[in-house]
Amino acid sequence: MAATGVFTDGYRAKLAQVASDFLNDAGKIQLDLVTFRVGEGGSAAPPAPDVPSPTRTDLEADTNAGYLSFSKSIGAANISDDGAGTLTVNCILSATEPGLDGNGLRSGPNPHLYEAGIFDEAGAMMVYATFDEQVKNAGSQITISIVVTY
Repeated sequence: MAATGVFTDGYRAKLAQVASDFLNDAGKIQLDLVTFRVGEGGSAAPPAPDVPSPTRTDLEADTNAGYLSFSKSIGAANISDDGAGTLTVNCILSATEPGLDGNGLRSGPNPHLYEAGIFDEAGAMMVYATFDEQVKNAGSQITISIVVTY
């Protein structure tokens, strides 16, 4: 399942800081993408996803009571950059995800997912994406490929 994503304004601010630190300190600073979060937000009119907004600082599900969100680590093997301006992050929800399976709040019991965020080591959301409805059923794996052009 492909998702449309945008770099957030928070990411752009961090890039500016990295560039400034690099120029001032001649040091190498790396932004690590370490977790992803999926949620039941990101769709005002289900099953159609909203257009992702770069001004978001967190998932809609995290700021809206009654929506479920779920966090998981990203392995380095799940992040790729083609060197030509495309970053792809594969967010894999395994067949069994305690805390997610059967815990849907908006459209329970199985969560209906419409949004994902990619977060750095400081917990700042770097990428926000929305996608067509994905229902996470226990026993089924879901892979959400977030593609961002820079």
